[in-house]
Amino acid sequence: MAVCVDLGRGRYRLARKLQSLGIPTKKYFYPPLHRQKLYRRFARKGELPVTERVSSGILSLPIYESLSDEVVDAICAAIRRIAGMS
Repeated sequence: MAVCVDLGRGRYRLARKLQSLGIPTKKYFYPPLHRQKLYRRFARKGELPVTERVSSGILSLPIYESLSDEVVDAICAAIRRIAGMS
């Protein structure tokens, strides 16, 4: 499962907070395809601002076949607390 955190450097803050709670995360879609070595020469710097913004906000949360509903609920509750929604 992945979420898009649109809070400036919010992805890093959320990742750090979740890590402190024992919830692993990873950057997802980063770097974006046009910034990877093989494709860099095809896109000019600043040419894809939406891709840059979105790719800098994607955070991958735990997802695997045996992930229980209780763990999903705990991850969601942690995100709500961190975001100040509960």
